[in-house]
Amino acid sequence: MAHSILIKRSATSTAVPTGGQLAAGELAINTADEKIFFKNSAGTVKALSAMSDLTSNLVTISTNQTITGLKTFSGLTTFSEHIVVNSKKELRLADADSSNYVAFTAPTTVSNNNVYTLPSAVGSANQVLQIASVAGNDATLQWATLGSPGGSDTQVQFNDGGSTFGGDAGLTYNKTTDTLTIAGDLAVNGGDITTSASTFNIAVNAATVNIATSSASAQTFTFGSNVSGSTVNWFGGSAMVATYTSSKVANSLLFAIGMSDFGFYGANTSMGYGCSALTSLGDWEGSGNGNVITINDAASTITFYAAGANSYTFPSTRGSNGQVLTTNGSGTLTWATGGGGSKTYERFTPLNNQPPATNFATIDTRNSIMVLDFADSSADESAIFVGVIPEAASLGSGLKVRIIWMATSATSGSVRWGAQFMNLNTDLDSDSFDTATEGNGTANGTNGIPTTTELTVTNIDSLTAGDFFRLKIYREQSDTVNDTMTGDAELIAVEVRSAS
Repeated sequence: MAHSILIKRSATSTAVPTGGQLAAGELAINTADEKIFFKNSAGTVKALSAMSDLTSNLVTISTNQTITGLKTFSGLTTFSEHIVVNSKKELRLADADSSNYVAFTAPTTVSNNNVYTLPSAVGSANQVLQIASVAGNDATLQWATLGSPGGSDTQVQFNDGGSTFGGDAGLTYNKTTDTLTIAGDLAVNGGDITTSASTFNIAVNAATVNIATSSASAQTFTFGSNVSGSTVNWFGGSAMVATYTSSKVANSLLFAIGMSDFGFYGANTSMGYGCSALTSLGDWEGSGNGNVITINDAASTITFYAAGANSYTFPSTRGSNGQVLTTNGSGTLTWATGGGGSKTYERFTPLNNQPPATNFATIDTRNSIMVLDFADSSADESAIFVGVIPEAASLGSGLKVRIIWMATSATSGSVRWGAQFMNLNTDLDSDSFDTATEGNGTANGTNGIPTTTELTVTNIDSLTAGDFFRLKIYREQSDTVNDTMTGDAELIAVEVRSAS
């Protein structure tokens, strides 16, 4: 006869045995909740809440199941069918301590069932998910590398070929000055170029600037505005064929291409300066305040008018190189050959040398010409000359020092020359030369032919016209990078002249 072994049980939902009802290790079952309970060695009743606890937390769901409410799967759960999360609920992925999560949810409204197929590989660092192909409502994703910027730093990026970024040296942007530079043409196909700044500059480096229209009929260009104080500045330019019309705008410049006249208008729209018959390059004259400029094409002259009856008429020819403008006392200017003024302020020869106590250039002759030898020895040798800056000398750009020299024997290599000025308005018992200026001179390929090395010196110790000065000339043979000539350099003469 078969026997049944029955353990403690209850068919009441949510019923849980107490510690007093179970012995350690004894089992109890709630048939309504499908839960098994046991009492551990600590005297606490524990529940095996689901079948997954009896199979090492492994759950396999292979048939259609509907799970309502918030469910937590603490073990490995395998689904052999689709997972459907209804009503825009979230699929939550918790962090390590399950305190926070990352969730995915669907849009509020989806018009079609969309399927995204993930890549089969992990991908590389910095790659992004990209749709590789689409079939109906199904999209296959792939890992892709973002496009790198084209060109180099400061170049503006543009679509180059439809799939890559491009850059070009002709289109750059400087973020420090907010400057956009375009090397080619700027085409504005309709619309305006506007600015809210108080000053709007168009700077053009080209020798010729054209404002042109493709229309065969006369076109009107208006510069300025009806705002009091607005101005239009013109620099450079050549003869214009233009006109002013009855459509005058205060504080503006108005002209029409292909007509005859040209005018500037003041605040009351009366013409301040104008010209007439420019189609034949006739007179350009002012009105209201008297004539200002007259261009007489018949006489090939230009006349400028100043206050009162003073006027100056320029010659009809360009003159010759080096000529200057002279006046007859009545305002008629003519070209004349200048008086032959010199830019040379001082000349020194080796006989003018006042050598320093040590490391001085030595006196020598070459074909009876007195020279100063600057050796390529271990010390930099120098010569010192004393002179006076002439009255009315121009020193705003400094001074030029020309060193005339030749090599003793070399026909190649360079000599590093230096020049220093000292104003003699200070204590003469000690040297106080200004900062040196240096430059290279190359030995002539034919020995015996002099070389002229010119230095533009801006550190002239505050020299002014009439000042006495000392000038030190030295060879910096210790600069082996720049001084490469072998043998002595023979100084023939030194010239101090205007730098302007």
